Amino acid sequence: MTDAGPAQSVQINTKSPVLDSPDPLRRNFLLLAIYNIALRIGWIFKTESIIMPAILDSIGGSGWLRGFLPMLNRLGQSIPPILVSDSVRRLPLKKRLLTLSVFLMGASFLVLATTWYCLDGQHPGWLPILFLTVYGFFFFCVGVHNLSQSLLYGKLVTVTTRGRLMLISTCLGSVAAITCAWFLMRGWLSQGSRSFFWMFLFTGSAFWIATFVSVWLSESRDESNGDRQNLGQTIQGIKKVMAQNANFRRLAFIVACYGFSITLFPHYQAYVRQNLSLGLESFVPWVIAQNIGAAAFSVPLGSIADRFGNRLAMNLTMLMLCIAPALSMVWLHFGDGSQSGFYMVFFLLGLTPVAMRTFSNYTLEIADANQQPIYLSTLGACMAVPVVTLSALVGWAIDQFGFEPMFLTVIAMLIVGWSLTFRLDEPRSNDPNKPTSPLQSATIN
Repeated sequence: MTDAGPAQSVQINTKSPVLDSPDPLRRNFLLLAIYNIALRIGWIFKTESIIMPAILDSIGGSGWLRGFLPMLNRLGQSIPPILVSDSVRRLPLKKRLLTLSVFLMGASFLVLATTWYCLDGQHPGWLPILFLTVYGFFFFCVGVHNLSQSLLYGKLVTVTTRGRLMLISTCLGSVAAITCAWFLMRGWLSQGSRSFFWMFLFTGSAFWIATFVSVWLSESRDESNGDRQNLGQTIQGIKKVMAQNANFRRLAFIVACYGFSITLFPHYQAYVRQNLSLGLESFVPWVIAQNIGAAAFSVPLGSIADRFGNRLAMNLTMLMLCIAPALSMVWLHFGDGSQSGFYMVFFLLGLTPVAMRTFSNYTLEIADANQQPIYLSTLGACMAVPVVTLSALVGWAIDQFGFEPMFLTVIAMLIVGWSLTFRLDEPRSNDPNKPTSPLQSATIN
């Protein structure tokens, strides 16, 4: 994440085991940007805070059933990385796992597309179970994908250009995704629930395009990274990381506070639709607003992260995330009764991918290269704990007591997490001459 100005000079080591000339770095940067753009185009048609919970609602979901969505989301993104972290660490080529995982992500949505096509508008009682099962498998693959992608970032992208990569891919990806949503989603949603076939098909196809792009990444083979570890040793490694690194413990608690806010994501659209009696056609401006937010926030926060460090970007992100639930309540109770105020709510929810990448980039800076898999998987587990344990309870509480009590609770947790960001170390200030990436000593223009 950085500004959109002229490319900055970055020092790279021409004798690095990762790259032996600047050309592969430029090529990988371009391929990773295209890869992320393809993912973003697919992701807009399955937005977690809007599209997926509305689909579940349309086939017979309720508040407590809707609560399984963030639970399966975080469970899939936390447990699999822990199970495979040692295997990923030992893989000579990380991109192979990236390619396999994104291929299976696409296959998951093609399975849903096939199911919807065969049912032809019918909603049998087993459909919500199938939907949640495929949804859980998809995020199992996403968890493995995110770990392998973060490790590739640490291996192939310099620390001062990771933000630029996210800025370019987020901005261009959002423009492309918004264009697709405007010209395709509007027409599909006018067909009612039958339109979900086209949305699933489009999403799966976009992920398979990303699969093809990932094959062309240039990556040198890693040497063997020590002895193989079993699951028990991996868990001991997590305990050791948490026990010995006070700074990472603070980060873990901040991420857990952020994770608590994820329990609300599937309920925003229900909160608005139930109070304003809106139909499926209302999704399009919300989805567009959320993707515009992701692009807009990536520019200033990306520049801050690259120039001043991820800690400051994290501080600002956590503060702004507090506004979304507060604004939704204020607008429903004191607004003019229109949905215009909720464009800003979903615009603010566009901070989600920016926040997740900022957490990962900060973790890459504070962990040695051989410890990055265990640090990243531990971080994902800490984010998942409140989501996995509380999502169904939050959905049940909303059914019983309404939306506002849970929205206020989430705001309080985000404020706690924001306050703790002031106590994090800034790794770049500890030793400005210490390399934070294996890439040093040649110039990229």
